[in-house]
Amino acid sequence: MNPTNFGEQLKIHRQALGLTQSDVAEKMHVSRQTISSWETGRNTPDIITLKQLALLYGVSTDNLLQVLGAKKLRNCLRSLKAA
Repeated sequence: MNPTNFGEQLKIHRQALGLTQSDVAEKMHVSRQTISSWETGRNTPDIITLKQLALLYGVSTDNLLQVLGAKKLRNCLRSLKAA
């Protein structure tokens, strides 16, 4: 399955490692609900957290962001900078 959005990308990487949302939440020091909100697209992690997720999943930040088109990527990066 090809991910169509950032949240799906996060979910695919988590599941590929056999991790639950609770597992990731514990490792990232956030709540399981936070992980769920990222995976469903309700919220996005800040840039520091994005880097930590990439390390946890063993991929680059570029890989995590690859599903975003150029315009969406710019908007996402702007919102991350504003946070």
